[in-house]
Amino acid sequence: YQEKKFVNGYVFIKTLSEELDSKSIIISDDGGHLTWTMQAFEVKKGQKLFSAFGNSPMGYSFPASIGASFALGKKEVICIDGDGSIQMNIQDFQTVVHHKLPLKIFVLNNDGYAILQQFQETWLGGRFVAASFNQGLSNPDLIKVAKAYGLKTVLIRNHQELRRKIRKVLKAKGPVFCEVKINPKQRLIPKLEFGNPLEDLSPHLSREEFKANMIIPPLAESLEVSPSV
Repeated sequence: YQEKKFVNGYVFIKTLSEELDSKSIIISDDGGHLTWTMQAFEVKKGQKLFSAFGNSPMGYSFPASIGASFALGKKEVICIDGDGSIQMNIQDFQTVVHHKLPLKIFVLNNDGYAILQQFQETWLGGRFVAASFNQGLSNPDLIKVAKAYGLKTVLIRNHQELRRKIRKVLKAKGPVFCEVKINPKQRLIPKLEFGNPLEDLSPHLSREEFKANMIIPPLAESLEVSPSV
C-alpha cells in the first residue's frame, strides 16, 4: 500500500475482489498476475474464478473470456491479463467489439516479463535475456491499440485512483479495456523455490519459527536453508 508511483499487483487484485459482486465470472491468465490473483483474490459465494491451472498457456484468459461470454448469452466476464499475454490474441479485440461482448479486460502492465526476470535474478545472477526493454523486449501503447479497435479505455496509474477507476470500469456498459500500471520491479512473494517443500516458502522464516509451526518433523534439507527474513 506504500507504493506511490505505480499500482501494487496484490493491492489491485484485493481491491478488484472487494468491488466485484457475487455473480461475477473471473478468468485469469498465467504468470505474475495469476499468482497475485490466487494469493489476493477473496472469492465470494456465487463467484466463479477460472484459469488453466497446471498448464497456464500464455494468452489463455482473453479468448477464454470471449468463449465464456458467448456460452452464457453474452454475459459480462472479468478478464485479468498481462501486457505480454494479451498480445497473444490481441486481434480478438475486434471480436469483442463486433459482437458487443461486455468483457471487462484488466491488463496488468509491468513493461516486461517480470516472472522471467525474477527467475533470472534467482538462478542466473540477474543476467536478463528477452524479458525487459533493455534486453530487446518492448510493448506497444496498449491504450492506443485498444482505442484503435474502438474499445472504451481506462488507465489506472496509482493507488489514489485505483478504486474509483475500477468502479468506473465495472459500471460502464459494454466492453472496456483497463490498463493497470504495475511497478516493473515488483516480484512474487511468497514463492516456492526449486527443491523446497510446499510448507517452506521464500522468503524463509527463521528455522526456529519454521520448526515451531511444523506438525510433523521437517525435511533435513529445510533445516539447512538460510532464512531470508
